[in-house]
Amino acid sequence: MEKRFPRMLQRYTERLLDSFEQKRRERFQQIKTRQEMESFVKKSRKDIRDIYSLPKEKTALNARITGKIKCKGYMIEKIIFESRPNFLVTANLYIPYGQGPFPGVIGCCGHANEGKNGYQAFSAGLAKKGFMVLIYDPIGQGERFQYDKRIVPGCVEEHITIANQQYMLGEFFGSWRAWDGIRAFDYLLQREEIDASRIGVTGNSGGGTMTTILAALEDRFSMAAPSCFITTYRHNLQNELPADSEQTPPNIIKAGYEMYDHLTAFAPKPLVILTKEDDYFDQRGSREAFGYLKKVYELLGKPNNIKMITGSGGHGYSQDLREAMYSFFCNHSGIDDEGKEHNIKIHKPQELWATKKGQVVKEGSKRVVSFSREKLKEAERRRKGFSPIILKRKLSLPPFPKLPPSYRILRPINGYSRIAVETEKEVFAILKYPAKEGITFHLPRSKEAILYLPHISSEDDYRKESLLKKLLKDKRQVFAIDTRGIGESASKTCSDKADFFSMYESEFFYASYSIMCGLPLAGQRTFDVLRVIQLLKSVGYCSFEVVGRGLGGLIALYTACLEKRIKKVIVKNCLNSFAEIVNSDLHKWPLSILLPDLLLNFDIPDIVIYLRKRKQRVRVLEPWNAVLRGLKG
Repeated sequence: MEKRFPRMLQRYTERLLDSFEQKRRERFQQIKTRQEMESFVKKSRKDIRDIYSLPKEKTALNARITGKIKCKGYMIEKIIFESRPNFLVTANLYIPYGQGPFPGVIGCCGHANEGKNGYQAFSAGLAKKGFMVLIYDPIGQGERFQYDKRIVPGCVEEHITIANQQYMLGEFFGSWRAWDGIRAFDYLLQREEIDASRIGVTGNSGGGTMTTILAALEDRFSMAAPSCFITTYRHNLQNELPADSEQTPPNIIKAGYEMYDHLTAFAPKPLVILTKEDDYFDQRGSREAFGYLKKVYELLGKPNNIKMITGSGGHGYSQDLREAMYSFFCNHSGIDDEGKEHNIKIHKPQELWATKKGQVVKEGSKRVVSFSREKLKEAERRRKGFSPIILKRKLSLPPFPKLPPSYRILRPINGYSRIAVETEKEVFAILKYPAKEGITFHLPRSKEAILYLPHISSEDDYRKESLLKKLLKDKRQVFAIDTRGIGESASKTCSDKADFFSMYESEFFYASYSIMCGLPLAGQRTFDVLRVIQLLKSVGYCSFEVVGRGLGGLIALYTACLEKRIKKVIVKNCLNSFAEIVNSDLHKWPLSILLPDLLLNFDIPDIVIYLRKRKQRVRVLEPWNAVLRGLKG
């Protein structure tokens, strides 16, 4: 399938970010005094914490030490604690020999399957400088894998799988990740050797992400050193760089914030931003972040509390950056040390296991999905019935123009006429139709229309789909519609991979940005269909049947709830129930079709019941399960 508008979603999303960026810059430029900056920092902190919406209650840690390793200059304790009831977190605590109280550091791991085992160097290096360091395994890494690797093969896949399930239940995976770090801090405070007034946080890559997030969410940190993460959402978008689910907080761009505003919320505490010359996290964004934050710190009267240090080479917590971090933390902890790193011993992973068999689930730990399934059951008990008002709110549709959209007549391809309907500025829904009397160069006029929404491409469905071939025999005018990012405008920006459903490619990329902007991609596609209907009504159409297959089936259902002139809906190969995504360890339906906390309010069967009560006929054909396969029985 040839993609004739492959950069349409990219350009649309860039324009969207530009509009938010202009307002954000104008607001920041108006801040002139210390008092104004203090108010801005306070508001940033509150707004960002509202986005993460952490639990209000802390439960018992039930911490235990499962083993010890004596090293030269420090000891390593193997720790297990519960960040939530029966939700086990594995960690290593590096303790210097000598008299405390010691300053401390929470160590955050990057996206490495080995978790804490892969970040021994900075933990041991800090311990040799006199810091107690608690480094813990993230969810889906180290000793905390949530799924069988034969089903979900790695940490990034685990994070996205969990995050998609949580998204429909009003949870944000980044909040779960942050809560583990906050409870790690709580554990550190239980140790009599720690100096609670001197506790920092550091980590590289995904650990830089968590360092940045924790700095914004936890007041008790006294210093922070995020490494190889800080740039801007805008640069990541322009460079077509996907990010893990915890790195894309819902509505944060809509709320008027950039990535580095997490660190605005931390100001004016000591902060060093660590970057690399050849990192894929763009240096231009890092410099922008530093310049922005420098003004924050200057107006707050603490210009010497912020630094940016750039090391040579590519992505990674290399020795030069580790030494820069040691020096910075020592300076702000009152330790006289030049920061050089000497003689770090690296242990084999099994030596550092806090569990007996290397995995918490083998010791009875609950999985994240268990919490999600419990929440789903409770939501199903509390639902009050489907409401199109709630659906419209979840779709976050933009204001609907009074005038119908303009359109362009494109050259016919493969025997089909083509109309490009401009649903928003430079965003086109492509209508394909076989004219009754051959190729035409005008929009056909009639009273009744069948609108066909394909799975991922109308061109593919024209060739292969029996339902569409059957519809083409109908006397009514049939239009197949490629909404934005589907078919002719399917994105091929992040890589050349052809798999539309890949967890870390273009479809996921734009869905993530849409969520940060508060405009779910499913809502944008529904809007495209509604605008096409608006155009067709303006030229005389008054009755519609909508047929959707696969992903198109869900958009068909959403659209039918909002347009009363749709008399009939047929969905084929549609997801049977969103609950199946939560109840299945593996799912293939993309983030782009999901809506925020929808399962707290309704599920697909509720939509079908609502449409039938409204006298709209609904047929459901050959539904698919969570992995895009036909349901048995």
